[in-house]
Amino acid sequence: MRLKPSIVYLCSATLSLIIVCYVLQLWRADISIPFAYEWRDIKQGGQAIDSIGSNDAILFYALFKGIYENGWYLHNPNVGMPVGLDMHDYPMADSLHFLLFKTLCYITSDFFTAANLFFLIGFPLTALTTLFAFRELKISDPMALVCSLLFTFLPYHFLRGEQHLFLASYYLVPLMMTVILWAINKERLFVFPSRGGFLPCGVTSKGWLSILVCLLMGCGGVYYALFGVFFLVIGALIFQRGWKELFPSVTFVSIIFLTLLTNIIPTILFVAAHGRNLSVADHLKADGEIYGLKLIQMILPVMHHRIEAFSDFSAYYYNHAPLVTENVTATLGLVGSAGFIALVFWQLGMRWRTKNDHLLTQLSTMNLAAVLLATVGGVSSVLCFGISSLVRCYNRMSVYIELFALIALALTLERHRPEAQGKDSSHVAWFMCLAALLIVGIFDQTTDFFIPPYKQSAASFYNDKHFIHRIESEVPAGSMIFELPYIPFPEGRPGGLSLFRPYLHSHQLRWSYGSLPGREGDDWVRNVAFSDGNLAGVVERIIANGFKGIYIDRALMPEHVEVEEALSKIVGAAPIESENGRQAFFSLQKITQ
Repeated sequence: MRLKPSIVYLCSATLSLIIVCYVLQLWRADISIPFAYEWRDIKQGGQAIDSIGSNDAILFYALFKGIYENGWYLHNPNVGMPVGLDMHDYPMADSLHFLLFKTLCYITSDFFTAANLFFLIGFPLTALTTLFAFRELKISDPMALVCSLLFTFLPYHFLRGEQHLFLASYYLVPLMMTVILWAINKERLFVFPSRGGFLPCGVTSKGWLSILVCLLMGCGGVYYALFGVFFLVIGALIFQRGWKELFPSVTFVSIIFLTLLTNIIPTILFVAAHGRNLSVADHLKADGEIYGLKLIQMILPVMHHRIEAFSDFSAYYYNHAPLVTENVTATLGLVGSAGFIALVFWQLGMRWRTKNDHLLTQLSTMNLAAVLLATVGGVSSVLCFGISSLVRCYNRMSVYIELFALIALALTLERHRPEAQGKDSSHVAWFMCLAALLIVGIFDQTTDFFIPPYKQSAASFYNDKHFIHRIESEVPAGSMIFELPYIPFPEGRPGGLSLFRPYLHSHQLRWSYGSLPGREGDDWVRNVAFSDGNLAGVVERIIANGFKGIYIDRALMPEHVEVEEALSKIVGAAPIESENGRQAFFSLQKITQ
């Protein structure tokens, strides 16, 4: 069944916005307060807040504020003092996402609002791109619409959330899968011989679209791009013969790699000038297994499922099984799990008639390849131990596996779709079945746990905002503030990124946290912070370097009582405290005067 395309796409985008509004209860939200300023404790559930849960989200907000104030994320003169934050040692191939965020900042004039809108826009974008992918596979519009919404509302989308905002932005994955299937199935993408011009071959409209998708993938993060390359290679090795068939896959792989390389050119130039920093992104070789994909976690119900028995079972596994890390986000949901199991059976030789048997064989092959690569102890472990552990979180492959599963399910169910000339009653029954599939799928894949802790986030947000404004009234504009405790950036101990919170609310101060290890700024801060417990010497050194105050995050410093007592004697005054008692600040103005 084919409807007018504009109507189908409008329905997909509209329904995605309605569903996300319902799941997140957006009518309770203040769009100017970041959704993940506080984060629910996934282990305890309910209203419990994870004391370190918003860690990664705070990093994103800091990078976003840096873009808002300085134009880009690579250098920020307001953190990492006395030198400033320089991100060249920590390359991110996410220029597409940063540009989208920068555009939202121009529109909203508020980087917190822009961050929330960035997350929310991901839902209709994913629904639209997935709908396009399914329609390209000649799947009927009603079925394509249902599958696009199920893929959009994966538990992965919410559990990543603003914590891992760019991973939650997986709207390019369906387009990449379309390009992969075009290449495998010998779609007319390139024309030989060339019709003239600067290219060695002619390029069709689908060829140009494929090139654009590969360019965007190379600017949309390393993991989804490299997984796309992996499937292009698998498809070329198994399903393509001869150089003309291989040409599209080779071309697309080359474009993705070149685009990824272009994204990190600033880092390459920086390293050439300043030397390689071995202290950054030094991941363990075992990380490939620690953050690998676990089959059971794909099949398990989402944590805090709406059905209590399902919730209890997932919680029991979470609390007792080993290697439960971020792979808890990999659950496929009931519908996706059915499609995944169908692909496994198909690969084992248990076949049934579908709308496209050949395509299902290709999907089952790629599904098997994905599992062999990403599973704990699989090929990923060989790569981490034998080549490099820079790419280590192979559980993120679950997004591609979910897409395979939904396509397989759609192809299987489409065979039972009534013909256009069929009875009206059969069409009504078909639409009712699809509606039931969507409702059951959304019910299964979402949970009240996904509702951001709006009240707690607002309380912490305004506590921090008011406290930083008090600090700004205590010291001159442009002052540097030394932060305690010292925690390495960005991968220090849990919760360390909370030291970016004062910067998020500051308009005229500069902060010590945020220098990358192995460079001058971090070396200086670390040496000062660990001056053999000589707080008087610490104060003397930071004053000599122009700092005007000391900020303490008590939640990160168990020994803060002793430290504050000693500082009170040195400074000659008690600290000012935040409303919730978490932060303290000592002004050094009297000493410097």
